[in-house]
Amino acid sequence: MRGQLNQDCLPDVLRQIYLERRSGCLRLTQDHTRKEIFFELGAMVFASSNRREDRIGESMLRHSTISQEQFDLAQAHMGRGKRFGKILVDLKIISERDLIANVTFQVLDIIYSVFNWTIGSYEFYEVGKTISEDLKLDLSTASIILEGVRRISDIDVIERGLGDLNRLVGPSTNPLLRLQTLSLRPLERQIIDVIREPLSLIKLLVKVKSPAETVLRSLYGLLSA
Repeated sequence: MRGQLNQDCLPDVLRQIYLERRSGCLRLTQDHTRKEIFFELGAMVFASSNRREDRIGESMLRHSTISQEQFDLAQAHMGRGKRFGKILVDLKIISERDLIANVTFQVLDIIYSVFNWTIGSYEFYEVGKTISEDLKLDLSTASIILEGVRRISDIDVIERGLGDLNRLVGPSTNPLLRLQTLSLRPLERQIIDVIREPLSLIKLLVKVKSPAETVLRSLYGLLSA
């Protein structure tokens, strides 16, 4: 599986990997930036990036988990083979549990960041890398995809993903998609209530009294999940 993000929308790619229960790595490349999402039987379990701002220290600083002074102190202790997070624990700045929680925030930040990519390439391949059980994401794939779509700022991506507004949409019959853990917003619940049977996107926009762009984004999130 490989392609270009100006042709294929990332949520659709993630959905396909989930439906096919694939295990491996989805590598996304844009210029010199490389981000990777790891899967086990279709579930997203980890992510990595070669961008400096995606490192654990920068992530914790961004989320105000550590101060600039603590960041600089840990940096001063960095050396070959030493990990930033482990140094924070050794210096008793954070606990092991806090480190694991912040790795989750870091991984999710990496995943959510690529939902706004409109150019770049992707490739899925099998990989032997194993992820430590302590570091694996413990969130449903549907929840991650839905939140990622909520964060898409370019409406063109949403419209391209949805396709023809005359297409019919309806409840999925696939148990893998129906029986998922999701935390829905009021508008998303309203859309599900309206679509009890196949309905065109245009008719949905008429029935749901909210701005069209907001409805389309919510619908695409639900379709992707």
